[in-house]
Amino acid sequence: VVHQHIHQAPPDRTVQRVALGSGIGAGAVGASVYFGPLLVAAITSMAVSLAVAALVVIAITYGLVTVVKSFGGPDGKAAAKNISKARRRG
Repeated sequence: VVHQHIHQAPPDRTVQRVALGSGIGAGAVGASVYFGPLLVAAITSMAVSLAVAALVVIAITYGLVTVVKSFGGPDGKAAAKNISKARRRG
């Protein structure tokens, strides 16, 4: 006696192929496993570098404003005010 279930569709093998590492899917999975963390590390490194550069610029500007205020007299205070305004704009 042959017992067939005609209404059932054959299973999709795409997920199985990717999981087994055959065909194009294996290359995509391998690349994401290898380059994913590498890309995250590179972006994090760039963000840290930019944050440190911004901190250095802020410290130098603050020091410059302080020095100009203390040694410059009335003209120095006006110049420091202009530097301070320019820093807030940029």
